[in-house]
Amino acid sequence: MRTIARRLATGALAIGIMAGIGVAAAPLAAQAEPPRKSNTKVITFDNLVDRKITITLCITRSGGKVRSHAVVKWEPTSSIGLDGIFEKFEFNLRTERDDVVKSRHAVFARGPINAESSGEKTYYGDWVTADSATVWTTDATVRYNRDGDGQGDLLWDLTGSPAV
Repeated sequence: MRTIARRLATGALAIGIMAGIGVAAAPLAAQAEPPRKSNTKVITFDNLVDRKITITLCITRSGGKVRSHAVVKWEPTSSIGLDGIFEKFEFNLRTERDDVVKSRHAVFARGPINAESSGEKTYYGDWVTADSATVWTTDATVRYNRDGDGQGDLLWDLTGSPAV
């Protein structure tokens, strides 16, 4: 009889602990991620492995300020062959209020993309003072040039982040 009572008490204690963990975890789950929008493009190269590039644009509001950032992720589309390389891969990370540029940060991603077959790098803009009555977004247009293809610079218009 004592064994059954001990098992019931142990089970009740375990359920109480689990319930406490659930309550403690709830505020963490309620924290919102910053608004973000991913843009993906496969950039083709003649006789070389194509590169899949994903750029995720984000905007964060903290107190009376906002900040743009972009996460650039790249990977080859095949594991066989040489990766295509860029003469240029750059963009201006723009922090916009009501579609008017309030801050811009130049991003030069060619080096990291050419140095590694796959990877990820985050680029941050400056904090900008923001009142709560306005709409803020992050936007960018990529200018890239594939090495040796003779086509010169090409543009990739990214879809901006959702507004905060």
